[in-house]
Amino acid sequence: MSNNKTNHLNLNVWESSDYVLHEEFNENFQTIDLEVADAKEHLTNLQDEVNDLEENVEHIKQKLADTSATTISLQRGQNIVTTEQASGVRMTEIIGRTMVNLLGSDGNCEDTSKFSVQIALKADTFQLSKADAVYGGHGIRATFSLVDDLEYGTSFYGIRNYNIKQGKHYLAAAHIKDSSSSIKGNVAVRKFNTEYHIQSTDSKLTSTLDYVTFTADGTEESVGIYFNVLANEQWCAFDGLRLYEIIESEKTYIDSLSIIEAEKYIATRYPYVEGLRSLTNPYVIRYGRNVIPPFSDWNLSEETTIDKDYKLTLRATEHERWSISPPISVVAGEAYAFSADTMDGNAIYQSWNDEGEIIEEEVLENNSSLTISDEAVKMTIKIGNTVEKGTGTFGFENLMLALGTAKVNFEPQNNDEMYVETVLRSSMDGEVYDSITERDGILYKNKRMDHIELTGKIIYRLVEDVSGVKKIRLSNEFLDNFFKTFKKKPNKHLLIKYNNQLLEQSIDETIKADAFTISEEKAVFIFLSDEDTGWENYNPSEWDICRYFNGWKYIDGEKWESITGNNEITNSLQSQKSMPSNYTPYQLQYELEEPIEEVIEGQLGLSFLTGKNQVEVGEGIIVQEEVRPRIFNSQYWINAAFAENLGEQLPKKNSKISCVYRDGRKDANWSIAPHNTDLVSMYGKEYAVISEYDYHSDSTYTVTYQMINSLTPPMSTMHLEYEGSLHTVVESLVQKTADLSKELTSVTNKIDSAKQYSNKLEKEMLHTKDTLLLGNNDWSPLIYDYNSEGSVAYRAEHQGIVFTDECWTKVRMRMPVDPDSTYFVKAKVKKLEGEEDTKFWLGAISLDNNYNELLYDTAHVYNYFGAEFQNISAGETAFFESAISGYNTPEENSHNKFDPDAKYWDLVVICNYVNSLDIVGKGETLIEWIEVRKAPSTFYVGDNKVLDESTIQISSDGKLHYKYNDNWYELSGIQK
Repeated sequence: MSNNKTNHLNLNVWESSDYVLHEEFNENFQTIDLEVADAKEHLTNLQDEVNDLEENVEHIKQKLADTSATTISLQRGQNIVTTEQASGVRMTEIIGRTMVNLLGSDGNCEDTSKFSVQIALKADTFQLSKADAVYGGHGIRATFSLVDDLEYGTSFYGIRNYNIKQGKHYLAAAHIKDSSSSIKGNVAVRKFNTEYHIQSTDSKLTSTLDYVTFTADGTEESVGIYFNVLANEQWCAFDGLRLYEIIESEKTYIDSLSIIEAEKYIATRYPYVEGLRSLTNPYVIRYGRNVIPPFSDWNLSEETTIDKDYKLTLRATEHERWSISPPISVVAGEAYAFSADTMDGNAIYQSWNDEGEIIEEEVLENNSSLTISDEAVKMTIKIGNTVEKGTGTFGFENLMLALGTAKVNFEPQNNDEMYVETVLRSSMDGEVYDSITERDGILYKNKRMDHIELTGKIIYRLVEDVSGVKKIRLSNEFLDNFFKTFKKKPNKHLLIKYNNQLLEQSIDETIKADAFTISEEKAVFIFLSDEDTGWENYNPSEWDICRYFNGWKYIDGEKWESITGNNEITNSLQSQKSMPSNYTPYQLQYELEEPIEEVIEGQLGLSFLTGKNQVEVGEGIIVQEEVRPRIFNSQYWINAAFAENLGEQLPKKNSKISCVYRDGRKDANWSIAPHNTDLVSMYGKEYAVISEYDYHSDSTYTVTYQMINSLTPPMSTMHLEYEGSLHTVVESLVQKTADLSKELTSVTNKIDSAKQYSNKLEKEMLHTKDTLLLGNNDWSPLIYDYNSEGSVAYRAEHQGIVFTDECWTKVRMRMPVDPDSTYFVKAKVKKLEGEEDTKFWLGAISLDNNYNELLYDTAHVYNYFGAEFQNISAGETAFFESAISGYNTPEENSHNKFDPDAKYWDLVVICNYVNSLDIVGKGETLIEWIEVRKAPSTFYVGDNKVLDESTIQISSDGKLHYKYNDNWYELSGIQK
């Protein structure tokens, strides 16, 4: 037998003297066979690993491949976007949209007098109903009691409408509900031959959208609700009646849908708006993986304390102590995974439909999942203690709710937001529209439509009086600016009356009430009825017409009443300055001759996470708008209504207040609560309140809130683009890092330059409340409201500002107006080149306390006291010097006085002007310097106070002199 073994396999080895046994041979072969088998298996496993590695390498190559970006289109509301990797997002396009409710505001169901019964049965009661409100504070409820010998009856209540045109296509809709199956209400259009366009669906106990589409044949008279009553004591309610002109393809599409599909489409695409509304402030939110906000945003129960953002302790002495989250946006039909690191108590989720009703309420178990109902738009989470849990101490920490069914490790809410603060308009047919896009981190607006309010600040002229209708023309001064950008295209312009009614555009200039026309000579005429204005047997002055466009109806010349019917009365002076409290001016929307690209404000920086992303698209967001909270009963209020109306009303009615900020940071001490129904139509849905103890009077407070739906139409589509591969993500990140580095260097340099410039301004461009000196320095940043065909730029070689071609500009001074002082202006102007018939103007713009322009006297639009219609020949240098002081009366037209009640004033400068609508002035005008000085009204000379202005004089060089023994001496005393 063997006495030795090999080192690795331990095989038998024999010496020459050893006996050889067969068993030892077999043992060696068996060992070798096992080792070979193991080696083969290992080799196979190794090959599998190599194959896996090759697949991974290929996958990485694909990820690193330089593929093009992915473009997606998101619809309004909640969207799901799934990506392979995290990436930045660029907004490629948002298209503008304007909607016009042809019923104006009459269909808002806040005034029953707008409706009249037009056939058959009259309702026993036809009245406002808070319980039936869908928009604003009320709906309308009609109750019917049939007489005993009638088994059924029909009725129609409608609004007369004169904007329905033969051959056009329309959509009418409203929200309707009823008391039982024994009454049915439908949106209907009354025709001359008593036929109706009605849907066949029954309404319900909850408000349901009903609609009808039709192509007008010219016999339609009114739009309203058709009632079919089959039993005694039945009621039917409605709200949000609207009528929209739509294009043929849209009508065809709606008609192709099932009734349920069409109702959903119309509810999203054609909500109720009043009058003319354009897409305002679009936004997109990418929610973080965790859609649950921190506990500081929750409505907390008693006996609850917040230990950290996501850690809460309930020390309950009673059961049913519930803390409730704010509404959480969710995607209908999607699954969400819920988990918590600590959950000693109970959790319950509630899902809500768009009517604000709870449609589901279920217990949430830790490490479980839930699927959102198809009807849900929001959800809330309640945490606390049930009766079964009893009282005691309950901890809740790191609550997590994420898309999907698998548990996700906790992370705090981290949303990305992109919003744009602008209005995007379109023609009524949508053919011409504004749009915005993002390029290199900057938002650009391609503006093709514009909009102005016709108020008393514009001058109007009476042209003709025909059969109770006055033909009014907008002044040439206004049109000179207006028609520089205006495009004469009759079917694209819209004019909306103060009551939100669309005025008919009269192509042939036929004079009839509530119409307007634009002539071939590009003159704008508006036809006003004597019934509306109060001008029967009276020819209004220019100022009377301005009073009307401020919202006042003529009574006797001394008294003016509100044309809105709110019973406000004012006098002739105040009617020039103010408007009734609920008045909305006429609105003119028009197409531009050429598109204008402009940079707009907004917040960018959207990104997508790896995997599923919940993305919300919407409109109407107002971001951190400054407010002034008011104190009442030891609390401060925002958007509240109480005694003496001391609340600070938000400029736009809100559907939701998202957050109140103190000095730019969220302030959790504010409580947000709903208004009662009576106040919704005036204030919106919510207000905010804080205790006097938690309020800081030295801080600035701002509010982010959502406008109510009726103030902006819904967005059509938002187009976004994100990187399609890891390669482009990394490449983009590297590029952005480099750009940020360059931008940081640039900003640092700009800060240094700004400091130097500021120091320079202190010496060279003194602007105090009494003096403004503009000389050989670049003061072009002070120029605003740039409305011209030319350009403005500083030229060092000319030592001044050069105005090229026709320029209308304003210079920001914000100099206070002292009615007892005189203001002297001097200017040195040189015509570098150009025709002699071009003019130079220099004047004053009167401003109120909020820097709004005042146009209360009759000195044209602005008061050109410095220069008016001044010719300067090429190569000639001219000096202009003049003074302005005191106030005009409303009827005065002195250019050397300010408008009544002016508190501040700015300069207006017009260069290279030609008095023609068809010719643009050409040339170059150099302004070398402008000086503005306020002459003091009181001087001290030695111990004697000089009061007599006849003994004080300011010379053309700006130096002060006083008179003594009939001689003038330079004054070097103290000015006061």
